[in-house]
Amino acid sequence: MTGGTIITRCPGCATAFRASESQLTARDGQVRCGRCEAIFDATEHAVPAVPPSAPQPAEHPNDSNSPPPPNLPEVLILTPAPAQDTATAIEESTTADTPKADVDVQASSVDPNLEFDFERSPKPAGAARARFSWAALVVLACVLAAQIAYHFRGDISLAFPAVKPYVLELCADLGCDLPLPRRSDLMSIESSDLQADTINPNVMVLSATLRNRAPYAQLPPALELTLTDPQDLPAARRVLAATDYLARGATQDLFPASTEISVKVFFDASAVKATGYRLYLFYP
Repeated sequence: MTGGTIITRCPGCATAFRASESQLTARDGQVRCGRCEAIFDATEHAVPAVPPSAPQPAEHPNDSNSPPPPNLPEVLILTPAPAQDTATAIEESTTADTPKADVDVQASSVDPNLEFDFERSPKPAGAARARFSWAALVVLACVLAAQIAYHFRGDISLAFPAVKPYVLELCADLGCDLPLPRRSDLMSIESSDLQADTINPNVMVLSATLRNRAPYAQLPPALELTLTDPQDLPAARRVLAATDYLARGATQDLFPASTEISVKVFFDASAVKATGYRLYLFYP
C-alpha cells in the first residue's frame, strides 16, 4: 500500500492493476478484473511494493495525485477511474518495448445477490453426430419392427384377435393376404396304411387320417411318403401337397380347428419293389 493505492494481481488472468484504498474500503476489497471479468479480493492478492530504486513509469494526465505504481514488466495495470461511483480500473501496458496507455475499465463490487448471464458454449460436433446416430438407430429399429410384424402378421392376428381387423385392412391396402398359422407341432397323423389295390395289384393305396389339434384353423400341411426296400432303405420318395391328398371340392387352404381329414391317394408302384413306407407331415 503506497500513497493510498494498492497494486494487486487478478488470480484469473494474472493482470496487475491498482485501486485506491478508499474504494477498496467502501467495497470490502472486492473488485472485478477489466480483462477477464473475474471478481476477487484485491487485498488478498496484493502485489508487494518494489524497492525505491526501481524505475518509475511516466506520469499520465489522467493519473490520480497519488504516486505512480512501480513498473511491472509484461503486465497490464488497471487503475480505478475516479469519475465512477463503483470501483473501476485503468488498463495500461508496461511492456519493455511498448509505451503505456491508460484505458478505463469498469470494475464493480461484489453483490451477494448478483446474477450472472453466461453465453451458451458452442456444442461440440461430436454431440451432433451422437444425436444423428441415435436417430438413425431409432429409424432402423422401427423398420425392423415393421418387417417382423409383416412377416408374422398371421401369428400376431392369432395371438391378438383385437388387432386382426386392422391387419386385414392394412393387408387390403398393401395387396397382401393374411396367412393361416403353420404349427406342425399341433398337427398329427392319427393313423396311416399302405396297401395294394384289390382290383389292380400294381396300384398302391395310401390311407391316412390327419388331425389339427390347434384351437384355430391352420394351413393344410404337406406329406412326404417314402417307400423302402427290404433293407429299410429309401427306394422312392414323393411329396404330396394338399391338392394331392384332399378330396375334390374340399377347401384347399383351410384345415379347420380341432378336426380330422381323411387322406386316400392312389399311385402306380409297379416299378418299385417296396416292402415298407414312412409318412410324415411338414410345412415347406
